[in-house]
Formats: sequence, structure tokens, C-alpha cells
Amino acid sequence: MNLIVPENLPVQLPGVTHDEQMVQVWLATFSSPHTQDAYSRDIRAFRAWVQKPLEEVTAVDAVAYDAHLRQAYKPASAARKLAAVKSLFSMACNVGYLRWNVWRVIKTRQYLNRLDQRILSQAEVQRLIAFARPGTELKLLFLLYYGGLRVSEAVGTLWQDLAERQDLGSGQITVFGKGDKPRTVPFPARIWQELMKGMETESKIGLGFLLRNGKGRSLTPNSAWRMVKRIVRRAGIDRPVSPHFFRHAHATHAIEGGAPLHVVQRTLGHASLTTTDRYLHVRPDDGSSLYLPV
Repeated sequence: MNLIVPENLPVQLPGVTHDEQMVQVWLATFSSPHTQDAYSRDIRAFRAWVQKPLEEVTAVDAVAYDAHLRQAYKPASAARKLAAVKSLFSMACNVGYLRWNVWRVIKTRQYLNRLDQRILSQAEVQRLIAFARPGTELKLLFLLYYGGLRVSEAVGTLWQDLAERQDLGSGQITVFGKGDKPRTVPFPARIWQELMKGMETESKIGLGFLLRNGKGRSLTPNSAWRMVKRIVRRAGIDRPVSPHFFRHAHATHAIEGGAPLHVVQRTLGHASLTTTDRYLHVRPDDGSSLYLPV
């Protein structure tokens, strides 16, 4: 559903009679299930905090919640949570569900992009790979780093998404990213061979998810996050590292290795080249997976 409502043109949306319906209609305007999930959590957190219907929320509540977010969360998280609430109220006013938008008193804040603090060095990446156990742990890191996949894309990878290439035993994965937009990500031969391990066993029981835990169940984003944390502790790296760090590292290291921006953009599935361009400025002194050292 792609609901477009002209700005400053309140039109009562048929069938929307209470807050929960309004929230669901608003969420439906976002095509990505992951965006819907994140924004749904943000709105649930706000409603639990404010403890009143949307029409009773005041400008005082808006100012107080903004202050709460700034105190409780890091700038980027606070900005996203604030943007979600402002977006909901803006749409609710545009469609005539609410009479006025009390969130206009709150300006969207700019925050410093500390992307450089979330970039792993090549030495750190290789150390983490060295401490990953063969099998699911190693495959997860290869998907995150050499593929540049989001954690949700990595755990959602099926064996049927893998395909051999003609060049020297390498291969590629079809990735279904945000909005279910497919893209093809190539892998160097050595990495591909590791990803393919276990294929014969899987073919006997029916092909399913590439990444499975010790009980044979597919990984979830949360279980993948915990797996990365265990590898980080095992490697003795004393700073917080999330699965998304590997995607940042992929982009930065590939560009440093000579990958053209448009190739990195296509590999990572960025909708805009502007998003990819951020990585040019991460280190002022200094399929894209093929540019990475193996």
C-alpha cells in the first residue's frame, strides 16, 4: 500500500475510527517489513510512555517526550524514534484523523554522523574471521563482510539463492533487500567454497536456510547478533561490535581497494548513491566484494 496524501489537505480517511487503526494505516505506507517493525516498536514505546489517546497528546507532552528521548537514547536512535512519532502525527492530521499536529513545536535534530567509530579495520575483520568457528559462525561473517549483507538479509538467505558462476569456481547470491528488491552479490572463489560447505547434506533433507544453529533451526537477527558478540569476546576485541559493523567495513574497505561507488552501491543495495558516498569521507587520510582482500 502506498498512501499519498497531499500536504495541508485534510481528508477524513474512511474507516479509521481509533488510534490502533490509524497506526496500522500509517505503517502500511512503508514497503519494507523491517521498517514497519522498527517504527511499530517506536510507536508502541511512545504510547506506553504517554498513556493517553493520540487526540489528547499536547505540545507539553511532545516537549517532554523529546527530552526523554535525548536523555535515554543515543542521538541517532533518539532522532529515529522522534521521526517516527512526528511522521505518524503528521499523517494523522493530513487525513483528518487529528485536528492539529502538536509535534510541529519540535524541530528535527541534526546529529553527528559517527560512522567512523563503527568501522572495523581490515586487521580487526580478519581477526574476527580467524576466531569464528567453522560452519555457521564463519558463514555468517562471510555474508556480513564479503557480501555486505544486512543481518536480516544474511539470516534470510536460502540455499536456493546461491548459484555457481563460470569464473574459477566462484559464485553469487541473490539477495532480497529492503522492499523485496533483489540484487546479485558475487563472492570470491575461496569465500564461495566455504559458503557451499554442507550443501550435499542439506540436499538430502531438503534445501532451506543457509545459516542454522546447533539445533538445526534457522538463525534470527537476534541470534545472529548474539553470535557476533560471542566471536568478538573470543577474539578479545574490547569495543562494541554489531553485525552492521561488517557492512560498514565492506563499503569502506572496498572503496579503499578501488571499487567504483556505483559498484558498491549496487552490491549493498543502497537506493541512493548519496548513501554510499558517506564512506568516501569516513577516513580523510585514506559486485564490490571482489575488491576485498581474501
